[in-house]
Order: sequence, then C-alpha cells, then structure tokens
Amino acid sequence: MPADAAAAAAAPGAGAAAAAVVAPIAAALPDARARALALLGGVGDQSAERVAALTQERNQIAQNRKRVAMEIKQEAKTHQRLMKKAQGLSDGDLMTIISNRAVAKAKAETKAKAKAKAKS
Repeated sequence: MPADAAAAAAAPGAGAAAAAVVAPIAAALPDARARALALLGGVGDQSAERVAALTQERNQIAQNRKRVAMEIKQEAKTHQRLMKKAQGLSDGDLMTIISNRAVAKAKAETKAKAKAKAKS
C-alpha cells in the first residue's frame, strides 16, 4: 500500500494525523513485514515469540528423546555383554556369585540397621 493510500485509508481526526506521520516511515522500509509492524506502531509480535518458544521446546524434547534412546541402547549393550559372559560360567560359578551377593546384601542391611540405631 503506498504512503498516500495508507494516509487516505485512515479515518479523519487524531488517527489520521498519526497515520500521516507513520506512513512515510513505513513506506521507507523495504520489506512488507517491517512496513506492517511500523504501521501497527511497534506492537510486539507475540505470535512469532510463541512460535519461537514452542520451537525451542520441541528441540529440547527431541534432545531428551535422543539422550534417552542412547541410554537405553547403552544399557541393552551392557546387559547383552553381561549375559554373554554369564553363558560361559558353570552352574557352580553362578551359585557362588548368587550366594556372595546374598551375603553382601545381608551385611549391608545389618550395617544400615546398626547405623540407624546408633543415630537414634
């Protein structure tokens, strides 16, 4: 819209005076978006800010999803390596490992109870 058309489209009165001042400034701006923002009197572009915020949130979610997928993959590989090692052990070796774990767990529970009792 040419500067004269913008001024002519404004209603007579105070609004017309403001449009007459803003219209030459808007006409000097090269792109349509800048002209439109100048005509609006510098009203903030809340929609663009909201889109930018949502885009940033989407990128964060994608990064989190990627991180979780990588952690799952690493845990699966660890589990697979552990199972492959366990296949090479005999039944006696596995029973020894299980009994050692049970003893260690019992010791830890006893130690925790004693510590809690000493704190009281």
